[in-house]
Amino acid sequence: MSQKFIKMQNKNTRSTAYGKYFAKAVYDKNFIGTKAVADFIQTQASVKRSDAVALIMNYKKSGGGSCGVL
Repeated sequence: MSQKFIKMQNKNTRSTAYGKYFAKAVYDKNFIGTKAVADFIQTQASVKRSDAVALIMNYKKSGGGSCGVL
């Protein structure tokens, strides 16, 4: 379950990061979804699939930041 990235250059002249490089995720037909990730988590830990899905969805809704769970 690896994610592919490509190198991109920031070409926005108004940005403070103009000219710098960053990684951009590449999505292809082999990209897996939330349920597949939750299934994998369930097989690797003592967490139920529904709990893993809820945590991932909460993480998505929060914009990828902290989801309030420690």
